[in-house]
Amino acid sequence: MLAAVLALATEAHAAEPASMRDGLLVSSNGMALYTFDMDADGESACSGTCAENWPPYAAPRDATASGAFSIIERKDGGRQYAYRGRPLYYWGGDDRPGEAKGEGFQGRWHAVR
Repeated sequence: MLAAVLALATEAHAAEPASMRDGLLVSSNGMALYTFDMDADGESACSGTCAENWPPYAAPRDATASGAFSIIERKDGGRQYAYRGRPLYYWGGDDRPGEAKGEGFQGRWHAVR
């Protein structure tokens, strides 16, 4: 499942890379997006094993910021979408669109609502 999420994370997106569905911010593939309390606005603190479990919502090289969405540069050189300054992630434990199994994980991960 994690490989499928990573593959979908790199797909090209329209002007706004995510939308609200049933009160949950989801990517164009319908997967829930999360924020991490340890991040600073515009900077990701999730790398290594963290990023394996919580794949960054990758922004393609040609992506541009729009509305409440911005793009941050990761320390590993990648680009990641952010919402209202907060970097966005998938949870590798979500199996299908609309799930938010990572909500509240370790008290630090939150589905965007």
